Amino acid sequence: MLRKFGLAAKLSALAAVGFLGLYSCSSGPTAPDTAGRGYHQWMQDETPAQLQGIDIDAAYDQPLISAAKPSGWVSDAMIDFAESNDEIEGSLQIRRWLLVAQTVGPEGGTIYFGNDDVGMSEIIIPAGALDEATTISLVHKVRGKRDLFLFPEGTTFNVPITVRFSLASLNQRQINKLLNMRMYYHNDQGGGWEQVPSYSDGEWVIATLEHFSRYAIGSDDAR
Repeated sequence: MLRKFGLAAKLSALAAVGFLGLYSCSSGPTAPDTAGRGYHQWMQDETPAQLQGIDIDAAYDQPLISAAKPSGWVSDAMIDFAESNDEIEGSLQIRRWLLVAQTVGPEGGTIYFGNDDVGMSEIIIPAGALDEATTISLVHKVRGKRDLFLFPEGTTFNVPITVRFSLASLNQRQINKLLNMRMYYHNDQGGGWEQVPSYSDGEWVIATLEHFSRYAIGSDDAR
């Protein structure tokens, strides 16, 4: 079941062009993962085609939107977004983006993304979540703030999916906040971030998602 939800209209239009177009500006060849983990693609500093025209950094200065308050109410709380530490950035000098694509059908499946430096994360799509085979793609920002863009933008599910997002490589100043880390959805229409059902076990943030959009990991001072 697909319908539009969230991100800016231009992002939706770009996503419709297709994920394969991203490979043309990669930093290396793409190869299928024989373990069934789809296609992994590392990119240099250039912004992936699906994100062209999006002011990625501007969203970091937007506040937390509280679902417990009346619609449209915005708090004064700001999110301290998880960032990769400097040493990891050094080891991934030319790698800023990770692109992954994998087709998942009604029987469900798991999409893995990451590596030993930034940690392995996964998206678990249960059986029955999708009505038909769908090519799921993601863009993961692995240097600096570690955003996760999920496509097709606006995809919704018959049953919620689970994301296990690795906290490996976190900036040292944020280590004492590991258990306070949560996942946030960027509500571009509301001009802020909303927390999605999630918790941290100190190694991963485990979140339940009902739709695809832009997500990030962090902690807020309203907790």
